[in-house]
Amino acid sequence: MTPARSAEVVVVGAGVSGLTAAHKLQAADIDVLVLDKSRGVGGRCATRRIQEIPFDHGAQFFTVRDPLFQSTVETWIESGDARLWAHGFPNSDGMSESDGHPRYIAQQGMNRLAKVMAEHVRVETEVTVASADWNDSRWTLVSSDGDTYTTNSIILTAPLPQSLQLLPVRVQNDLHRAYP
Repeated sequence: MTPARSAEVVVVGAGVSGLTAAHKLQAADIDVLVLDKSRGVGGRCATRRIQEIPFDHGAQFFTVRDPLFQSTVETWIESGDARLWAHGFPNSDGMSESDGHPRYIAQQGMNRLAKVMAEHVRVETEVTVASADWNDSRWTLVSSDGDTYTTNSIILTAPLPQSLQLLPVRVQNDLHRAYP
């Protein structure tokens, strides 16, 4: 068991939402740590490689509907990490119809984008958070290996059922009362 690690904010989940939250926090000069149970980052931007050929088995493409995200995508395009893929899909007559939302793909598999996002963020992988408890104005997270992490705030980006399982029963009950 290692000594407790700490950060002002701990984000559980190194998918796109967790990494985006981490970037926003760092931009505000907040110390942040991202924990993820997988071997690498990406979450649902999952890519496997068979003989160097990437296969996306999570998200295969993405769209942009927010100007701030568009600026991020432009940097990915400039760096060669992403490219425009399609402007729509063929209809039943085989004619392509644009719906106004270009689709983009990552050049080396969708998890490449998460890897780029994680380059300047403190991330620990292969850490399965088993529980989170609130005591003395701080959160204590405990991993399945018994490692502890202390923080002022947590951001849970896993699907809701998984996130709720981490919280103490009293917090789960409070949430159920507040959001029936």
